Amino acid sequence: MAKRKSVETSSGMAVDEPVPDLSDVFIQVRLTTKSSKFALPDVPYSLPGVTKSADLNIVINQLLGEYAAEQWIPVEFDFLINGEILLQSVGEYIYERKIPSENVLEIEYIEHLPAPEPEASLDHPDWVSAVQMLDDCILTGCYDNQVRVWTRKGALVLAHAAHISPVRAVAWVNVSDTEGSFLTSSHDQTVALWSLENRKTQHAAVTPKAFYRGHAASVDGLAVSPDAQKFCSVSFDKMVKIWSLSDTPSVESEETVEPAEKKLKGDGKKLTKTPEATLSGHKEAVSCCAWTAPSEIITASWDHSIKIWDVELGGMSRQLDGTKAFLSISYSPLSKLLISGATDRIVRLYDPRSNEGSIVKIGFASHMGWVSSVAWSPTNENLFISASYDKLMKMWDVRSPKSPVYDMAGHSDKILCSAWSNTNLLLSGGADNDLKMFSADV
Repeated sequence: MAKRKSVETSSGMAVDEPVPDLSDVFIQVRLTTKSSKFALPDVPYSLPGVTKSADLNIVINQLLGEYAAEQWIPVEFDFLINGEILLQSVGEYIYERKIPSENVLEIEYIEHLPAPEPEASLDHPDWVSAVQMLDDCILTGCYDNQVRVWTRKGALVLAHAAHISPVRAVAWVNVSDTEGSFLTSSHDQTVALWSLENRKTQHAAVTPKAFYRGHAASVDGLAVSPDAQKFCSVSFDKMVKIWSLSDTPSVESEETVEPAEKKLKGDGKKLTKTPEATLSGHKEAVSCCAWTAPSEIITASWDHSIKIWDVELGGMSRQLDGTKAFLSISYSPLSKLLISGATDRIVRLYDPRSNEGSIVKIGFASHMGWVSSVAWSPTNENLFISASYDKLMKMWDVRSPKSPVYDMAGHSDKILCSAWSNTNLLLSGGADNDLKMFSADV
C-alpha cells in the first residue's frame, strides 16, 4: 500500500497525497568528499530509492575497503545533499523536492560527529549565572556575588568577591601564560575590570583595574570588541553602553567609591570610568549583546527586538523583529550568521547582512523550556549549542535543523548560561549550582 503524505493546498487545507512506492525506483548518484583519505573514484552509482544513510554507510565502507592498501576499519559517515544532512531515504528526498529521478544526484559524505564526552562537574555555592572560557582558563560568575577562575581540568584557581550582588555576566579580555584580565557585571549596576596575576600558581590573585558606572539597573550582558580596546554592556535599564578598555580613556575621573564597594575593596579611592556612548532605543530590558565588527554591535531585548548598532555613528542601523522576549544571542565570525534564544523555546538563525528584515532563515525547535543561552562553535561554522530551562544543552548542525545532533543531560535544574570554548570544551551552568563540562571532537 502506498504511503500518504499530508500537504497543504493553496486554500490552506491539508490533504493527503500518495507517496509513490520507491522500492523499484533507482537513482543515479555521485559520491563525493572533501577528505582525500576517504576519496572514491569519480563515477556514478545506481542506488535504490529506499537507500538511507545506514545503507550508504555500508556501500561506502565496502568500496573504501576494496581500495584500501591494508585492512579497512569501518568509519561512520553523514551525508549531505545540497548542503542539507540526509535524514530520510534518497527517494523520499528527491520526491519531496520534486527533483527528477533521472538526474545524477551528488551526495557528499563527511565523518560522523562523535558524541560530546562529559568531563567534570564544578560545584558552586549558588546559581551559576555566567561562564566564558579562553584558552585553558574557565571564568564563572555566581549568585553568591563571586567570580571564579578554573583550569581546563576543573581545578579552582581562585574565588573572589567581585560585587555586592549576584554576578550576571563575565568576559575575558585577554590571557597570557602567567596573567590575564577580565570583566564582570552584576545586579549591583556596575561593571568591573580585573587583573589576574600568577594564574598558574597557588598565589593566583586578582586586583581591580577599573569600575564602570552609569547603568541604573542590573547589567546582564557584556561583549568585548574584536581588538579588545572597547566593550559594550547591556542592562535592565533598557540602555546599551560603550566603554573604553584603554589605560587612558577619553573620559575618566577619580571618585570616592560607594560604601559597599569601599567595604569590598578596602580602599576609598578607585578609578571610576564613565561610558563613551549610550545607545537608547530598546523599550524593555536588554538581555544580551555581541560585537560583530570593530564598529558594530548587536543587542537583543525583552521588547521582542534585535537591534544592530553602528558604534561610530552612535545609532541603530537595522532591526530584526521577533514575537517573544529574547534571552540570548551568538554571532559567528566564521559564517557571519546570528542565532537567538527566546522565551518561546525556539532557536532562530538570521543573516544580519540580509535586507529581508526580520525574516528567519531557520528555526530550531526541540527545547521544552525557555532557551536561556546559545553559543556558536568557534572552529566549525555549522555547529552551535543551545541551553534551556528544560535542563538540557543541545548541539545543533545548521545543515540538519529538524532535530539536534546530541542532547547533553546532567543538570537537575534550569540552565542559565553556556559557552563553547576555542579548545572545543562545552560548558553549561545552572540553578543546580553546577557547571557541567563536555569535550567535543569537531
